Amino acid sequence: MSTLAADPPLPDVFRGELDPAGLGRLFSDLAGFATLDEVRVKGPPGRRCMEDTPTLGDALARLLSGDVRGVQVRYTFEGRGWCDTVLVLSAGRYALTRLRAPV
Repeated sequence: MSTLAADPPLPDVFRGELDPAGLGRLFSDLAGFATLDEVRVKGPPGRRCMEDTPTLGDALARLLSGDVRGVQVRYTFEGRGWCDTVLVLSAGRYALTRLRAPV
């Protein structure tokens, strides 16, 4: 029988909702303060991930235009790894899930 003490700690998780202005601020902060590792876009239903690797600005434009269902950005900030996933909820509404990579 395993014990909880032997299991690795769960990573920090943040969830929130953004409007277009908040989404713009998020992407601006990522561009200005983070070291980007990877930007991925989630395409239309039936496709898990599109094969191109867009710039951060292109990914934001695709989210705002509704061309993609979501964007995942992996980055480093203050020496720690993070992963932000933004999904389109409806026109002008976006869900943000931020996950800090475990140590």
